[in-house]
Amino acid sequence: SIGLVMINRLSGNLSDILSSVDLACYAAKDAGRNMVHTYHAEDVDIAMKYSQMQWLPRIKNALVNDEFALAVQRIASIRPSQSPCAIYEFLLRWPQPDGSFISPELIIPSAERYDLMRELDRWIIDHALHAIPLLQKQLEHEHNQMYTINLSGQSIGDAELTGFILRMLTSSGVDAKLLCFEITETVAISNFSIATDFIHQLRDKGCRFALDDFGSGLSSFGYLKRLPLDFLKIDGMFVRDMLKDPIDLAMVRTIHDVAQVLNLKTIAEWVEDEDVYLALEKIGVDYAQGYYLEKPRLISDIIA
Repeated sequence: SIGLVMINRLSGNLSDILSSVDLACYAAKDAGRNMVHTYHAEDVDIAMKYSQMQWLPRIKNALVNDEFALAVQRIASIRPSQSPCAIYEFLLRWPQPDGSFISPELIIPSAERYDLMRELDRWIIDHALHAIPLLQKQLEHEHNQMYTINLSGQSIGDAELTGFILRMLTSSGVDAKLLCFEITETVAISNFSIATDFIHQLRDKGCRFALDDFGSGLSSFGYLKRLPLDFLKIDGMFVRDMLKDPIDLAMVRTIHDVAQVLNLKTIAEWVEDEDVYLALEKIGVDYAQGYYLEKPRLISDIIA
């Protein structure tokens, strides 16, 4: 993979040139390797990678200084008699001094690009597990609770992650049965054998697993038979417009039907109005998540 930059009077200093050619090399790798990418100032790919590089030191500092925060969003049971458990998903937030929040859409791609997701996931696991006992006291009216944590592909490939999770369970005193890990469809398939082993190890301890964003990636139903899962999350891009688009509606029904055969509970994402909620109830989907039901809430606000 080769990154190429032309040196002329507009190129800046040596540091600028080396930075530009480094970004061009990353673009060549992303294009499939064995490629040459020539840098130019209007390059969209380069601009994106430059933006990610700019976030790198800020993310590192935020981890060191514990600047991140966690929120939870309720995943509500559509059929309480069939699915009585109250589920809460942990979500990453980055509060700023002016009261705003930096979007995870800016944080995650940069962390993935520069191999920081293992560190970020461990921060989330650590803080989430120590928050669960406090949340249980605030949500004690809900007897059956479960909490979900998203895991990146980098973490799934980390041979030491299972041991870290088990140590955190011990130090926090959290019952493993309260915990569910979410893995995206793309990550599960691209790291199939590793993901399967990882899931088996933690399921043996009592943890549960959900396949996130199902339908957005390779959308192969065949491998579902071989993945030891408990929940299937239907990608929100199908759910949101399912009443306007017959193909989206058919996808939601099909995914739910397959999940039923495999004895998996289904969770519909991006539920934003009552009509969609009622349609999901009619189909028989087990859980719903979205702004119609509840917006994410900072853990610090709930505990306070």
